[in-house]
This record gives sequence, C-alpha cells and structure tokens, in this order.
Amino acid sequence: PSPSVDYEGLYDPDYNHASEGEEPYPSSQLLEDQAEVIGLLIEASRLDHCDFGIDYEKGVEALLPHLSPMRRAAQLLVLDARRLLSEGDTDGATERVTAAYRLAEHMTGDLTLINSLVSMACFSLVDSFVETNKASFNDAHRQAIAQAIAHFDADDPFGCAKAVRGEATFFGGWMLRRVANEWSTPDRFIEDFATLFDFGTADEVRAEVFNTTFDSAESFRAQLRREIEKYSTALNLMADAWNTPDAEKSLEAIETQIVEGNFGT
Repeated sequence: PSPSVDYEGLYDPDYNHASEGEEPYPSSQLLEDQAEVIGLLIEASRLDHCDFGIDYEKGVEALLPHLSPMRRAAQLLVLDARRLLSEGDTDGATERVTAAYRLAEHMTGDLTLINSLVSMACFSLVDSFVETNKASFNDAHRQAIAQAIAHFDADDPFGCAKAVRGEATFFGGWMLRRVANEWSTPDRFIEDFATLFDFGTADEVRAEVFNTTFDSAESFRAQLRREIEKYSTALNLMADAWNTPDAEKSLEAIETQIVEGNFGT
C-alpha cells in the first residue's frame, strides 16, 4: 500500500492547530485512513539498514525512484504526529517522530549526494516539528527521540563525505568505462555529453570543453582519462577535508582551485 494523498507541500512546521471551528488539512479522518501505510513505515523504520538497490554501474543514468516516496513518508509521519499530539496522544506522536528520524537515517547509506540532501530535508522536517512542540514531550519521549537521533553518524550525520567519495568512485568509473565506448572520439563525446547533461548544443560543448586539437582518437581518450582522474582527485580531497577542524576553510580552498582549473575543465 502507498499513501493515497500527495502530501508534498502540505506540512508547515509553524502551523500546529487549525483556527477555531476549522478542520486541519489533511483531516484527521484522511490521516486515519492511512493507518496501514503508517504502520508499515514505522515497522520499516526499525530496520538496521536499508539498501535501495541503486545501480551505480549506470552512472548519471542510475534511477533513484525511492527519493520522493521517502520524503513523502517522512511528511506523512510528521503530519500524523501532529494529529496525535493535538488529540493528546503523545506516545503515538513520539512513535511517528522517531520513525521519521530513522527513515531519514536510512537515506545516509547510499553513495549519492542527492540521497544525503533528501536525508537532510527529512531530518529538518521532523526536527522542526519536535522543536516547535518540545514542551509537549516528557523525559521518556525525549529519551526515545534522542535514541533515534543517536543512529546518525556523529561525524558525518547525513553521509555527505561518504557520498562525495562514492561519487568520485562510481561516477568517475562510469565515465572511464564510457571513454572506451561512447566517448571514443571527440565527436561522439560531444554528442553524448550534450544529450546526457542537457549542456547545450554540440558547438557549445566543444567551445566549453575543448581548447585543443587531438592527433588521434587515442590522444583524445588519454586526455579525457586525465580529466576524469582530476575530477576524482578533487572529490576525494573534499571528502578528506569534510571532518577536519578547518573543514570550511579547506573546502573553500579546494573550490578556488577548481574555479582556477587546477582540477581540469
């Protein structure tokens, strides 16, 4: 089963109660109708690990169909927590809040930055709700919430550094494999690149990417491999800098080098 209502955009962390005489939207009945889905989400949130089956071999063409449903799942749990809190069921609200935190943590196990960003969004959603309603929770509820949050890695809570390093590996590897096939000549590279990334016309790609000519297809492929290696080096340096004492300063220095072209085109 899946939610029968699109909850995208419905949650406002500053809105906790309807005006006098008005029914909150979504209505209590509508949320109660999702009881089976909510129960399954709570059960799934208790898993220690979740593998979303991303096919990293496909590089930028890998499908990520779980992202939107996971965000909606967090929204549904928070909306139902709000309903239960308004009805005085703080235990039920806490159960949904902790499930939403755990679902956000499940998003940190994969090697794509978009996964990390969705994890952040889900965490922010539930965390805003908890902060707004913190006076409603007793010590036992707070302890349960703290235990759910404790599942996040203290050094890299949303898996960002791991994802940056992962993208260097799987995306860099995908590009290297493509060099041997689809990108075997400059013309084939330009055509494929423009199609995959909606970069612009072939002439625009040529002007932006190439500032030299190549004696042979092999010299082109060798240059492309060097560019990909520079790309991977930059990402790995970013991952290394992530948890250093001066992480922000270190990342800014790497960004400056990237802008200056020290890590390739």
